[in-house]
Amino acid sequence: MMKCVRCSLGTTLAFLTIAGAHTAAAQNTISAPVVVASAGNTSVAVIFSATTTKAVNVLSFTVSFDPALCGMIKNEKLLQNGRSQVAPQEAAGCSPTAGQLTLAVLNLSATFSCNDDPSQFCDTNAQCIAASRDPLDFCSAAIPAGTGGIVKWQFDVLPGATGGVFPLTVTVNQAKKGPIDLTTFTATTGQLTIVGSAPACPGDCNGDGQVSVDEIVTGVGIALGNAPLSVCPAFDLNHDGSVSVDEIIAAVNAALNRCP
Repeated sequence: MMKCVRCSLGTTLAFLTIAGAHTAAAQNTISAPVVVASAGNTSVAVIFSATTTKAVNVLSFTVSFDPALCGMIKNEKLLQNGRSQVAPQEAAGCSPTAGQLTLAVLNLSATFSCNDDPSQFCDTNAQCIAASRDPLDFCSAAIPAGTGGIVKWQFDVLPGATGGVFPLTVTVNQAKKGPIDLTTFTATTGQLTIVGSAPACPGDCNGDGQVSVDEIVTGVGIALGNAPLSVCPAFDLNHDGSVSVDEIIAAVNAALNRCP
């Protein structure tokens, strides 16, 4: 007569925070996407994906970005996506000071021994299976083996967002399958581009309706790579994520001839 004995309670925990990565030898990866959204867009989806060679029941990672992004979005949600077995729980949202996103995915489930035999397990329907078929693959995985989305970060872009290009840098902090550490993860950086509302005046960084010499200097610094575009998105007239000579000239003309 078969009997199934509960032997352990597995806690499945995944944190999403948002910076670097561990080096992958086993082809376990996690990646941020490349997304373009415009001022006023709603329900913008940024989906984080992972490839896991084994089922994972603990995964933590952090996503870092320019804090200026936090002032351009609202109504953030963290949603279950793709291969994730449970909905994520937000630990900390978009932080204007830190430029980070933090979430947690938590799943409580049990693994079982079968007939008190450590070489066998019971699945969730109390059927005996060989231990070579790891119960974590189907009983208590937060993320089963495979490839695909795991978490969706959804938000609205404010209608008056100035825009900018925001790299999304992912750092894996911890990954486990039961008691086994899976630290061999590779993280891939993504990018979120917000196309801002059309500036009333090219190069008008502070929105006061005129372009100063200091603002021209700022634009030149961005063009030379000495400052990020987020310092003054009003120079990026074609929303390509950079400042060209033509855009500097447009700002100079606005400074000489006044803004329209």
